[in-house]
Amino acid sequence: MWFSNDGKKLAFITFNDTNVPVFTIPYYGQPGDIRYQYALQFSVHYPKVGHANPTVSIQVADLSQIEVEPKIEVTNNYLPPDSVGLEPIIASLTWANNSTFLLIWFNRYQNITSYCMCSTLNDACKEKFTYKEPNGWISPQVPRFHPSGESMVQIFPINEGIHDLYNQVVLFNFTQEIISPHYLTRGKITVSEIVQWDTTEDIVYFISTLEGMPEQLQTQFVSSKINNETHLGKYTCLSCDNYKTIDGNPCLYAGSMFSTDSSYYVISCSGPQVPEVTIFNKRHKPVILWETNDKVRETIKNTYFTRYKILDVPLENNFTAKVYLTYPEVTKDGKYPLLVRVYSGPDSSLVTEQFNINFDRYYASNRSIYTAVIDARGSGLKGSRNSFTLNRKLGTVEVEDQITVVKYLLNKYKHIDPDKVAVWGWSYGGYVTGMMLAKDTTNTVKCGIMVAPVTDWLLYDSMYTERYMGAPTEEDNADGYYNSSLSRHAFGLKDKMFFLIHGTQDDNVHYQNSMLLAKVLQQNDILFRQMTYTDEDHSLRFVYPHFYHSIQQFFDECFDKNERET
Repeated sequence: MWFSNDGKKLAFITFNDTNVPVFTIPYYGQPGDIRYQYALQFSVHYPKVGHANPTVSIQVADLSQIEVEPKIEVTNNYLPPDSVGLEPIIASLTWANNSTFLLIWFNRYQNITSYCMCSTLNDACKEKFTYKEPNGWISPQVPRFHPSGESMVQIFPINEGIHDLYNQVVLFNFTQEIISPHYLTRGKITVSEIVQWDTTEDIVYFISTLEGMPEQLQTQFVSSKINNETHLGKYTCLSCDNYKTIDGNPCLYAGSMFSTDSSYYVISCSGPQVPEVTIFNKRHKPVILWETNDKVRETIKNTYFTRYKILDVPLENNFTAKVYLTYPEVTKDGKYPLLVRVYSGPDSSLVTEQFNINFDRYYASNRSIYTAVIDARGSGLKGSRNSFTLNRKLGTVEVEDQITVVKYLLNKYKHIDPDKVAVWGWSYGGYVTGMMLAKDTTNTVKCGIMVAPVTDWLLYDSMYTERYMGAPTEEDNADGYYNSSLSRHAFGLKDKMFFLIHGTQDDNVHYQNSMLLAKVLQQNDILFRQMTYTDEDHSLRFVYPHFYHSIQQFFDECFDKNERET
């Protein structure tokens, strides 16, 4: 729901799930409770690929007379344009002024977008701008309007090379009959968020990567005046060289928030050191060090953590993988295991300078092992040439690159024991873990854990899957779906050591995924370990101790097993 600026109108979206098929999820309840003699069944309208999506409608309620007349007048004539076809998706709704709002629509496959300006004065919308991405997909971005409602700034993809789009800050001027984006920033940076538009000073503040360093995020600013050609595309970093942490180090991961009138702002430095928060005035002078996390600093000071480095690893076709590698104190002749955590979903990123203490860091510090996360082809923050390599072919290059980089690390770091290499991942990462094990014909990876994996993209939700894969029809991409199925590659898991984990009440990646993979494995006498968490959802949050002890035990067994065999 979105209130107009004066609070007198309320725009809202309704969803009709009537035609969406129902997926049933059992709930087993508590042991010994007679109420659960028969498991409960929860029904969820869940649109899988190729099936009906919910239909959406936009309505606006006029609240101006609500205190006089309790009946609220609702208008719902704001229809999608023909350019986005059937079953369109609403990407965003933003009020431009008290009587006009912008609707951004996507087509079902999210490679066409339409900008429609809608007026509550005549209850009609006018299409102002359309954009089609022929080589991939379009990501939704929420705009920020000028108080006049005549222009807005937004994140939008701009070509910075041959078929290589980077998300930039652009300005749209709605006083024109047909609008088009005017770029405010340029270069091979990825803008992740617009945090403030100071319309008094004509300055846009945004968060972005630095060129060649997608692992860093910094707060920057740029002029929003498009009549001065000399300044177009030129921006200044607010949190880079002029900002130092209390330890005297540069901040490499800096978010920000601004007061409504831009007179004060907060820089939240989240890495690589312990996070701290500082408030600045409009002249960029520090006012107060708001948060230093002293207790965390004291704890860290007395705790051993593995060190880290960020590597660039060359890949085929002039692509580069980013690797976050942690490493223990090593002895001259020592050999140490390598644990790789994977995700690798389209536009995702794991390699970051953000401070973090997770299972990998804990396990590495307590077991003296190397750990790595890898952002290769398909990952985000490095332009569309990199991310669109996964377009219509999930389970291909992102899997190959993980294996390639592991081999690179084994060759570069002689202290890594090639007989003790393990991988694990959750959700999309669980899928990639399984595909790595199945496609690893050289037996580089010795064991792996798949947590709540997608095992067949036919089983996942339409909005996510069709964005990257299209439709599962013969006319569209049936072959892509067939080739991407982990179950189809199950024979590659024979004689591999792996652990399959899933919760029965997972309403995101349904337990059906693991059950059907297990069925193929069992029918083909492929041995594996499996853990089912009863009534747990995708996060497994109520069984964390058991879950983490289980995966730790598995990795201990994997590394010990390979030590005995050598």
